[in-house]
Amino acid sequence: MIEQRFKTFWRRVWAGIIDGTVFWLLFYKSNWVWTTLKDHPVLLLFWFIFSSTAFHFYSIVFHRLYGQTLGKMAVNVKVVDVSGDRLSVSQAFRRDMVPLLFFVLSLIFDGPKILHGIYPQNPAFIKLDFAFFLTLFTGIGWSFAEVITMLTNNRRRAIHDYIAGSVVVKTEKIVSAKWTWVASVAVPICFVFFFIMPSYKIYLQKKESIDHSKNSLNIAAFLKPDESYPFIGLWKKDCKDRVGLAIDKAADGKYSVSRCTSFDCYKPGTYMPNTTLIDDQKFRVIDKNTIEIDIIGDYYWRYYRCTP
Repeated sequence: MIEQRFKTFWRRVWAGIIDGTVFWLLFYKSNWVWTTLKDHPVLLLFWFIFSSTAFHFYSIVFHRLYGQTLGKMAVNVKVVDVSGDRLSVSQAFRRDMVPLLFFVLSLIFDGPKILHGIYPQNPAFIKLDFAFFLTLFTGIGWSFAEVITMLTNNRRRAIHDYIAGSVVVKTEKIVSAKWTWVASVAVPICFVFFFIMPSYKIYLQKKESIDHSKNSLNIAAFLKPDESYPFIGLWKKDCKDRVGLAIDKAADGKYSVSRCTSFDCYKPGTYMPNTTLIDDQKFRVIDKNTIEIDIIGDYYWRYYRCTP
């Protein structure tokens, strides 16, 4: 029989959501930081370390000082030693020790990329290699093991609680109801403001930019060769791909570059600005059938012309 004071699972879930909200602004600004500091890889490395570990050190400091993070304060649960005493510095650290070790492991693989100006979480640079699957499965495996362990013992202790010698218990309602209400309401507000609204804005922009009458399968019929525009055609990283770039002449005497999938294409001038190709630093023309496009910093993707 589980004692009432140890029935904390859903409170802990909600506490985690509230704590995550505290750090949304940090993650929200991440793209801006990577864009602003793209020419300063050492600073990017420091930012990556800070942004990846900030939550864990927040957890360590608050659990040591108060036994609670802001989220746990809002839902009235507290982390204590198994004897009921306050956590020591060592115990507070050991609760977050495994995720920090996972971060160190990922830093070994991602550090060199960052020093070359590459954002490791950018889908454009994710490779399905050993490092990727190692990081993925260790993270998923750890989270799964934590939940299973928590649900299969009478004191609802997760693996990190066993490592730290801690347990989470309900507290008397020492936090004002006003703070609990504010914290709980802040979560959906932040979710709407930082996720729903930006996503909807992107959706509207994309909706206005997409031409559903064209796709990578039929776009060749719309790309008419022109001796004055030698780079007109459908370009792909591999001609077997279903995704490519349709390069066509534009009304301003430049080229339009539109991304096409097997479902649709971007309208000319909406995927990226019209360009001269040859005089544009974002592009490197290797020969009439091979070009490279700068993705970030000095990292280029090579494309081949797959239509006449």
